Amino acid sequence: MTDNDYASKIYCNLFNVENDGGDSYTRGILDAVGTLSTREQAALESYYRHGNTYKQTGIILGNISGEAARQITRKAMLKLRHQSRIKNMSVASIIKTYKKETAEVTEIVDELQKILAIFLKKLKAV
Repeated sequence: MTDNDYASKIYCNLFNVENDGGDSYTRGILDAVGTLSTREQAALESYYRHGNTYKQTGIILGNISGEAARQITRKAMLKLRHQSRIKNMSVASIIKTYKKETAEVTEIVDELQKILAIFLKKLKAV
């Protein structure tokens, strides 16, 4: 399974949708997964990338029960749902943030232009 497919599966689970509709940002998702513990990353890899059951995932994680593997996977997904991680997983969210930052910069530039115009008028008066 490719990174794109893996990221898409995680995205769909996080946002509770069947298809990401091209909105998932693979690099952002993989970066967010990289912030998790090694055990949580392994659980997600086993379950979502390789399609193992929770029981099989438990065996991979060191002969723990399937229920324990499910809990580790659930905890990892809860961490990924945190606002600090989820904001860079969606193309739409990234564009929204970019537009907001661009608008803020535009406002600052407009204000600076007004100040500069006032300064130039005062300078000409001297």
